[in-house]
Amino acid sequence: MKTGIEKSNCSGCDVCSNVCPVDAISYETDEFGFKYPVFAENCIDCGLCARTCPNNMDNLSRLALNAPISAYSAVSKDSDCLKNSASGGAFSEIVDAFCGLEQDYAVFGVKFDESFNAVTDFVCDKSQIAPFRKSKYIQSSPNSSYRKVEKFLKDGKKVLFTGTPCQVAALKLFLKKDYDNLLAVDILCAGFASPMVFKKYVEHFEKKMGAKLVSYSFREKRKSLWRYSALVTRMEFANGKSVENFIDSYYRGFIKGLYFCDACPECRYAGPKRTSDITIGDFWSIGKIDASLNPMKGVSLILANTEKGVETVKKLSRSMDITERSTQSAIVGNAPLNSPLPKNPRSADFFKLLKDHDVVYCINRVAPPPPFRKRAVRKLSRVLKSIFKFGR
Repeated sequence: MKTGIEKSNCSGCDVCSNVCPVDAISYETDEFGFKYPVFAENCIDCGLCARTCPNNMDNLSRLALNAPISAYSAVSKDSDCLKNSASGGAFSEIVDAFCGLEQDYAVFGVKFDESFNAVTDFVCDKSQIAPFRKSKYIQSSPNSSYRKVEKFLKDGKKVLFTGTPCQVAALKLFLKKDYDNLLAVDILCAGFASPMVFKKYVEHFEKKMGAKLVSYSFREKRKSLWRYSALVTRMEFANGKSVENFIDSYYRGFIKGLYFCDACPECRYAGPKRTSDITIGDFWSIGKIDASLNPMKGVSLILANTEKGVETVKKLSRSMDITERSTQSAIVGNAPLNSPLPKNPRSADFFKLLKDHDVVYCINRVAPPPPFRKRAVRKLSRVLKSIFKFGR
């Protein structure tokens, strides 16, 4: 493509259309549901898209890749914030710390639109960030966000931009310089999943429940007996019905890499060095480090990658129970800080089946759940461990 990369390396970050001076770039989706740029006849071959693409290897030397200065486990002291966050509430508390009492700011994050597409949007009131909370395990669309960020920055607004590592890299390449009034936050990203697959999954349940979907949460926190889980999917429908599943079919297919974007297994940004000021995600390994913390209740991992990030994290002690940890313990326990996650070797089989079969059937056929006996033994083991821990 004119961005200087193969189609298979495109992550659909939208930066090429943002930087194009003649708006010659639009997008179309392929047979797997992933978006790619299309170049119109009015393209003037200026080369700006190639010089701004975060997946073009020639541009990596223009990016500052920073190893973490410090790492933290963090849990919000606000019970509502913690309950309504996928992890420990780091995103919400960082927004509050960065914006403070100022009135002139913009916060960018990813939300679901009316059709349950994941899109980047912004708010200028931090009390309205709720749609940006929690995980969205599909390819998101920043659309014209980079242009909007630049305008806000040049107008003197403080801007907090949250996105995947490749989107943050795209923003940095688009801006061409650092701004004191910008805080860039990236998430620990396992990979982009196909929006088409997710749409088919939603349609499956709308047909089953006989109503349109009105709310979808990939990460709902629930307690069963003595055990917590932060991996419950919750769907709510217009007729008042709801569905809750622990690691449902779609999420199982996602964590097995069944419908990843081709670029994700080759990601240049899945490592400890980041282009962002702050990296946030789940601190999955915290239970092995500190038995008093339960990742299923929600514990955030926060990496401060720049001095700007460090200064913001210092302010979190007022709103979070935050403890500095070794960066090595954070890196070891989180796969996206080590290397890209591989694509499932049966991905092609899945998409071939999807042409003629229901999406849930395809997921269960290609990536079946563990046998009932194995699941029962695991569940009993978890319950016994919880009871033993509770009794202590």
